[in-house]
Amino acid sequence: TNVMDIRLGYIIMLASAVLGLIPYINAYGIIPCAALVFGYLKLLGGYKGLSTSATFTETCRAGWDHLRASAVMDIAAALISLLAGIFFQSMSAAIILGCLLAIAAFVIKIIAFTRMIAGWQIVKITGPYED
Repeated sequence: TNVMDIRLGYIIMLASAVLGLIPYINAYGIIPCAALVFGYLKLLGGYKGLSTSATFTETCRAGWDHLRASAVMDIAAALISLLAGIFFQSMSAAIILGCLLAIAAFVIKIIAFTRMIAGWQIVKITGPYED
């Protein structure tokens, strides 16, 4: 179900963070990164299913849409951070671009976080019932 996809997505994302702490598994960061991407895909699928569910009110479905948009913004911020890391390790002239990308990723992450809080608040208040 959609709720189980969301729960599994968060569990996989937590596991990817733990895997990132283990030196031999995190040699190049490929396994934790792949687990994180898979976790986000599970989240997106769960949020998509709940945002189209007839069980919830229109306002509640908008909350699920906020959560889905937040997850997409998190993925975008992660990709921008990856680019920033690449530029930080290249020539000195590209370090400025790396700094700008890191700042952009930070701003996107803050916006995604506020959308996530707003989305959960909407879902909490409206719930799966009609008033």
